[in-house]
Amino acid sequence: MDNRKITIYIAAILIISSCSKLKNPKDRNVISFKNDVDSVAFAIEKLNIIFKKNKKEHFVYGIDENEILFIKDSSGSIRDIGLLTDKTVVNKSLLSFIDTSRRNEFVKLIQYLNKNYITRCNYKNGHYLYLYKNDIYMADRQRDLQRYIVFAKNKAEIENLLEDNFAKAAHGGKYNLAYKIIDQKDSLFLLAHKDAEIWVN
Repeated sequence: MDNRKITIYIAAILIISSCSKLKNPKDRNVISFKNDVDSVAFAIEKLNIIFKKNKKEHFVYGIDENEILFIKDSSGSIRDIGLLTDKTVVNKSLLSFIDTSRRNEFVKLIQYLNKNYITRCNYKNGHYLYLYKNDIYMADRQRDLQRYIVFAKNKAEIENLLEDNFAKAAHGGKYNLAYKIIDQKDSLFLLAHKDAEIWVN
């Protein structure tokens, strides 16, 4: 085997082995913010109130790696609103689903959550799920990595998320979108997909 073939062979082995390394820091499996848990819980609770009042459901909002705020418009398309730190973002028409008097509060709350590793919110089965520490991409293992924060008074409040009987029934019991609790601090629950493999590096 000549040197060129050996080099290609070694490079292929290195690529395959690096792709198989699973990176999942332990702190993603526990609730851990920059600020204290009570402050983050209070911010999530206030956001939930804003969303409920304005009947905002399904995909609610998201922030990308460049801190661009995006949201689903009335036609169902995902649209960029603008830079999260831009003071004029509160005047954008895409935020018209929020009362004018509460838009500044909305932006400040999501800025605060963004600093605490929460970058997106979706509505599912009557609950607002906040995407937590979504800073690792692992291709076909991504589902194992996804973590969500949910605000609830107790576990009973999120039973329908943990079981998701509607999804089971809709797919003949073969498709399970349910979640499992992997950590809890007061009124905040950290969820992973029920069938997710919880592994650490």
